[in-house]
Amino acid sequence: MSAGMAEDTCLQCEQSRAEVKENETFCGIEDGYEHRELVAEWPRHHWRDWSDRELDQAGIKPEARKKHRRTSISSLPYVACDDRIRGHNRLAKASPEFDIKAGQCWDCGDADPLTAALNDPEGHALVQAIHDRKAEG
Repeated sequence: MSAGMAEDTCLQCEQSRAEVKENETFCGIEDGYEHRELVAEWPRHHWRDWSDRELDQAGIKPEARKKHRRTSISSLPYVACDDRIRGHNRLAKASPEFDIKAGQCWDCGDADPLTAALNDPEGHALVQAIHDRKAEG
């Protein structure tokens, strides 16, 4: 079994087969605190692993498929940037309101050294980035 949810757990609603049988529940996701509301509902539970096609549709890289076969549907959009086809979600311009610099990934916080270097008014980061690239070979 790959990492993620247990084999007897629905990948959509995250209920086990025993819970569904005991409570006679449908497949859906609720949200809210005082007032609970249904935010997603499916006609059937999804017990099996995600297929390659389903993971492709979710934006998962082929080399990361095994790792996410049993990732819940609500977690698939938030897998690590390195596992997504889209990769990092870098901002073109800084967002001081959220303390994110230009070139930094909105999702994981990874900073692109070259973008950071180009945005450094004193040029220190540019020199460091050039030095690091030369050292990498």
